[in-house]
Amino acid sequence: MNARDDLFCKLYVADAVDEHAYQAAVHEIARGGVSASGAALSALDITARAQTRHLPLDDTQDDCTLWRHYADIEAANAGVTFETFFSECVQLVVGLRERGMRVAPSCDFEGEIEAAARALQPSGRA
Repeated sequence: MNARDDLFCKLYVADAVDEHAYQAAVHEIARGGVSASGAALSALDITARAQTRHLPLDDTQDDCTLWRHYADIEAANAGVTFETFFSECVQLVVGLRERGMRVAPSCDFEGEIEAAARALQPSGRA
């Protein structure tokens, strides 16, 4: 259950080796292992999964909703501010991209997440 209904973001993720490697990367980033700041992502409640729909899921698709993995991100508690939620979403995006995965945020502030993530990435890649 989302602690704050206004704080939700979905990340579509491509180029993960498999579901276990993807989930391990998310957990490592959430513990502060590979995020840009090295801080734990304690404000996020992250559900990282492989898609289970019976569609032709393929990480080479232009449509990110057909990529094989996704993450549903919610605020971990009612006290999480938008600024903290946003910052930690950006750290997760950057951490996944640093591991060679493509990430497409889908939320009301996806453009801002993309801009902030690009600013933190040396290569500026999406």
